[in-house]
Amino acid sequence: MPDTSTILSLPLILPAQAQKHVTHNEALRLLDIIVQLAVKDRSLTSPPAAVAGDRYIVPVAATGVWAGQAGKIALFEDGVWQFVTPLAGWQAWVLNEAALAGFNGTVWATMAEAPLSVGQLGVSATADATNRLAVSSPATLLNHSGAGHQLKLNKAAAGDTASLLFQSGFSGRAEMGTMGSDDFGIKVSPDGASFFTAITVARANGQITLPAALRLGGQASDPLAPSDGTIWLNTTTSEIKLRSAGVSVVVGAATGGVTDGDKGDIGISGAGAVWTIDAGVVSNAKLAPVGTATFKGRVTAGTGAPEDLTAAQATALLGLVTPAAKGLAPASGGGTVNFLRADGTWSAPPTAGAPAWGGITGTLGSQTDLAAALAGKATSAQGLLAASALQPGALIPWTDVTAKPLAFPPSAHAHVITDTTGLQSTLDGKQPLATVLTNTTASYTSADQAKLAGVAVGATANATDAGLRDRSTHTGTQLAATISDFAAGVAGNAAVAANTAKVTNATHTGDVTGATALTLATVNANTGAFGTATQVASITLNAKGLATAAGNVPIAIAASQIADSTGAGRAIITATDASAQRAALGLGALATQSGTFSGASSGTNTGDQ
Repeated sequence: MPDTSTILSLPLILPAQAQKHVTHNEALRLLDIIVQLAVKDRSLTSPPAAVAGDRYIVPVAATGVWAGQAGKIALFEDGVWQFVTPLAGWQAWVLNEAALAGFNGTVWATMAEAPLSVGQLGVSATADATNRLAVSSPATLLNHSGAGHQLKLNKAAAGDTASLLFQSGFSGRAEMGTMGSDDFGIKVSPDGASFFTAITVARANGQITLPAALRLGGQASDPLAPSDGTIWLNTTTSEIKLRSAGVSVVVGAATGGVTDGDKGDIGISGAGAVWTIDAGVVSNAKLAPVGTATFKGRVTAGTGAPEDLTAAQATALLGLVTPAAKGLAPASGGGTVNFLRADGTWSAPPTAGAPAWGGITGTLGSQTDLAAALAGKATSAQGLLAASALQPGALIPWTDVTAKPLAFPPSAHAHVITDTTGLQSTLDGKQPLATVLTNTTASYTSADQAKLAGVAVGATANATDAGLRDRSTHTGTQLAATISDFAAGVAGNAAVAANTAKVTNATHTGDVTGATALTLATVNANTGAFGTATQVASITLNAKGLATAAGNVPIAIAASQIADSTGAGRAIITATDASAQRAALGLGALATQSGTFSGASSGTNTGDQ
């Protein structure tokens, strides 16, 4: 048999169980928490100052003793918080929201927070298969949530209907929307069966069509300062007027014609019989369209309307060029040598081939090819320098020499001093070699040479102490290893020897004793392992960090310090003896048990069991 119930996990009383009331009371306590569940809040993230019996739903990111208990029901009882894990489907009334919240196995949510999907919904009305949402009320409000608001009517295809239908006694009288097409329309009906379209707005361009006649209600006088585009009926003058460009224009009158006067670009007179276009108002944009590659003209005989002429028709109307008038060039007749004469005719050159030298007339400037040819010829001065061959002694600029090599490789040859300008004068300013070697002001003396000759190559040996000057005047450093008697001198120094003896032969006392080998004094003789399941180690350290005492201290925790224990449970734990524990459990004194038992379940018992 299980210890708890299947659904609510309530503790079950087992057969022959002692202290049955404890199990029974625990089950009642759980039922007291979850039956008719009502919580004070479900959004507080930190535990509030509560009184016994207060219940809360712990939210996500809770802190303190609520941390890690998100979604659970928290009950404050006996000074501590207890938690119950809900099951999917539980409901709780949230007092501060006055709303019913349900648990879906993950989160708690109210009806307003969870998505609602129903097949039919009636508000003070009965919904049906067609009218799945039915509302019966004086008004219906669809409000914004901070910005705008749209009421959307969507249809499956263009041929379907998405509209608002206005009814009287459930009989249609007016309808507007996209009915049977995607153009917007408004239609009315006298009986709900026959409908008349009053207006249609084309979806492609917004053009408005009025299938029925338009009736202007009329007014006794013209409106004050109407906007452009306003149209109205003046019932006093029986005129229909239109406001255009800041001017009120009569577009219709009771006589059936248009009244005389200026109508913008057109002036009307003779009781509407004469219409005159104002001068300069017909622009290219107001003319009839002209075809591509055409001209406005007329080739048809007689006076008549303009015609669109082709290029061939246009040129046929123009004359040819003459000595006295401009015109079109005549047909050349083909060929490549004819030229157009001044009289407007084509003619071949007078002779074939190049003209004779004497036959060229005109100025040099008009003969462009001749001028270019002459520019490439030598001048008379240049001709003196060159005829068919170079003249002896003639100087030719380097830039005029063609096919010259880019580089000239050197070849063995000799020069004398005089070939180099200024070389001889420079050499004359130098001293002869013999003079340099013997002149003591310009070279080493014999004594200087002797000093240098006496220095061995790479010589670095120091002079003897006797041969050195006062060392205090010397600078720099020298390694001890390069001084042969340095180590011996230091070892023989009496002060050094005495200090070395002090270090190596010292005897230490106190916490550390000994001479060469040092021993750390024992401060606490109670060495070993401390701490058990019922005791904790207690170690005392002195100022030097040494343990002076060590031992075990029993663990003693007051029952009142156990946060999740009940009052009854603490009384049992703190009872001084078995009799006190039985008294805490509500049991009488232990009676003497007597009788004879046979088998596993027979016998006679007296006293408590």
